[in-house]
Amino acid sequence: MQFTVRAKLLPAEDEGFKLNTFSRVFPSMVRFSYNRLLEKYKTCDVVKMLYDKFIPNARWCQWAVKEAQANINSQKELLPLYMEDLKWKLERARRRLNRTKHPLKQAGIKKRIKKLEER
Repeated sequence: MQFTVRAKLLPAEDEGFKLNTFSRVFPSMVRFSYNRLLEKYKTCDVVKMLYDKFIPNARWCQWAVKEAQANINSQKELLPLYMEDLKWKLERARRRLNRTKHPLKQAGIKKRIKKLEER
């Protein structure tokens, strides 16, 4: 069970450095866990990796993995919308290509179509 205690930290100079270090390390932990989850590692293995590599604090490691997993799930949910948007942009570029007479503009539009198709 987790409890939240509201408090105000008044760190000394050396403790302020530690807090800044924590605020830098946590996003690194999230990025690391995001990449490991994309490589199909299990979440418990990723937590252990984070524990060994970054901070020996299991709660922070679990939070980093949960945040990375939430990012992955969000991207999966938005994928159909992203694909629909790409199709619309491709269709619009092709219509513009048919209307354009200038060869330099046509070359630019063809380049854009190629770029969109690669995505």
